[in-house]
Amino acid sequence: MSGQAAPGSVRVPDRSRVWAAAGLFAAVLSALKLLQAARLQNQAYDLGIYANVLWNTAHGRWFQDSIKGIDFLGDHFSPGLALLAPLLLAWPRAAALTVAQSVALALGLPAVHRLAWDRTRDRGAAAAFALLYALSPLVHEVSRYDAHATAFAVPLLLWGLVLSGRPGLLLLAAAGTLQEDMWLCAAAAAWHRGERRAASAFAAAFVAAVAALRVIGGGFTPAHWSFYDPARVLAGLGSPGRLAGLARLLVPLGGLPLLGGTDALPLLVPLGYTLLGSNPHQENLTLQYGAPLIPFAFLAAAAGWARLRRRPAAALLVPALLSLPFLPKYTAAPPPERTAAAAGLFAAIPGGVPVCASFDLVPPVALREGLRLWARGEDPAGFWIALDASPFAFRANPRYESAVAAFVAARRDRVVYERDGLYLLRPAAAP
Repeated sequence: MSGQAAPGSVRVPDRSRVWAAAGLFAAVLSALKLLQAARLQNQAYDLGIYANVLWNTAHGRWFQDSIKGIDFLGDHFSPGLALLAPLLLAWPRAAALTVAQSVALALGLPAVHRLAWDRTRDRGAAAAFALLYALSPLVHEVSRYDAHATAFAVPLLLWGLVLSGRPGLLLLAAAGTLQEDMWLCAAAAAWHRGERRAASAFAAAFVAAVAALRVIGGGFTPAHWSFYDPARVLAGLGSPGRLAGLARLLVPLGGLPLLGGTDALPLLVPLGYTLLGSNPHQENLTLQYGAPLIPFAFLAAAAGWARLRRRPAAALLVPALLSLPFLPKYTAAPPPERTAAAAGLFAAIPGGVPVCASFDLVPPVALREGLRLWARGEDPAGFWIALDASPFAFRANPRYESAVAAFVAARRDRVVYERDGLYLLRPAAAP
C-alpha cells in the first residue's frame, strides 16, 4: 500500500482513548438524531423508505418498498442492508436506524486515527486527524440527513483501507453490498491496496449490480448522473454548486488532500461520479452524497500531511477551526404545543392499520406493510390519513397548506384528530 508501513510493525498509540472518544462521538450523534425524530424533522425520503423496507424484510416481505410500491432492489441494489432488519424487531422504531448509523459513523473515528498513524508515525497528528473526523462537515452532513445506506459504508471503507489481507477485502466487499456505486469505491480502495484481482472483481460487481437494477426495475434511473453527457459536464464544471462542494471537501482538511500524491488517486473515483451528477445536492456534497468521499479524503489528507516535513501537529488545529463554519445544523426547536400535538396524533392511529401520511409524518409510522406517501388530493380506500398542514422542518409551501386545508374541509366528517395543523382522518366508509 502506497505510503504505508507494514501493519502491526509499530504499536498504535492511544487506542483505548481513541475508542472511548468514538463511544462519546456515537452518543452525541445518537442524541442529536433522536432529538430530530422527536421533533418530526425526518423525512419520507430516506429514513421512511429504509425503515419501511427493512421492516418488511424482517417480516418476510423481502425488500418491499410500500411507499413507492416497488421492489427496493430495483431502486438501489443494497442486499447487505438486510443485516439491519433484525434491529427493527428488537427496537421497532424508525429512529433505531439513525442510532445504528450514528454508531457506524463513530466507528470511522478509530480507523482515521489508525490511518493517520500508519502514514505519519506522529502521535499528535493521528490524534488531530481523529479530531478532524469528529468535526468533519461531510460526516455531520451525512449524519444530519436521516439515515442512508452509504453512511454505513463509511466505516467499512475506512477499515478496509486500514486492515491488510482478507479482513480488509471482506470489509470492502461488505461496503459494496450496501449500494451499487459502493462497488466502485471498493474497487478504488482495493486497487490502492495493490489488490488488482480484487479491484477487478469489485468493478465487475458494480456492472452486475447496475444490470440487476435494470432487470428488477421499478425505481432506478441514471437521470442523476450526467457524466454520459460530455457537453453537460463541461458546461457545469465551474458551477457555483460544484465549487461549493469542493470547498466543503477541501477547506476543512486544510487542502491537504491536494498533496496526497498517489494516496489521493482513489478519491477521484467517488469525486468524479458525485460531482458530475446533475442533482444539486451532489454538486454541493450535501445530504448523503459526500459519504463515499469521506474515507478517501482522509486517506489523501493524512498522506498530504506526511509529505510536509517538520510540521507541528498543532498546526492541524487550523483546519479544525476551518471546519466549524461548514458544520450543518441538525435541528431546530418547534413550539412545545406542536410536540404535544404530534404525540397525540400518533397515539390516535390504531396499531397495524394502513396509513397514508404527509412527508414528515412517514418515519414515525413507517413500520407497517400498508404505507403510502400522501399526494395532493389522494384518498386511498381503507387508509387512515395523517396530514401536516405546515411541516415545521421544511420551508413553508402555501400551495401545499391550501391543498391540505381543502382536502380536510371536504372530509370534515372523517376527521378524528385535529390540533396545531395536524390532522388524522379515518378511512372512508365502504360503499
